[in-house]
Amino acid sequence: MSNLNKVILIGRPTRDPEVRTFTDGGKLVTFRFAVNNRRKNKDTGEYEDNAVFIDCKANNRGTRKLADTVEKYVFKGKLLCLEGHLVLDEWTGKEDGKNHQALRVAIDDLHFIDSKKDTPVSEPPFVECEEDFGVDPF
Repeated sequence: MSNLNKVILIGRPTRDPEVRTFTDGGKLVTFRFAVNNRRKNKDTGEYEDNAVFIDCKANNRGTRKLADTVEKYVFKGKLLCLEGHLVLDEWTGKEDGKNHQALRVAIDDLHFIDSKKDTPVSEPPFVECEEDFGVDPF
């Protein structure tokens, strides 16, 4: 049986991306992304939006410079469509020495939804990524 690990989200970053560069020239960009889950309140009969917050990351790999694109064009509150896959990041805490895990979305593609009038800089309408993202802790 085949497996599929694909995530598509439409929402907004809750903060500007944080950028980490590495001595080998690699780059990792991380940010938290907010999406709404809509459900009907049983008591009132009204629909309510419940925010869900998801940690996301983008890497520069090979000739693909997705982290550079995110760093340059993504900012808090900008409406985006993200395509990616789930990754389980694992690390040992420096302070407590315990093992930690976090489920995150590694971004494969990025679509800008905001209109040009809301955007301070000229930007590409679509960014495609063909690379697989490894597990890099934030």
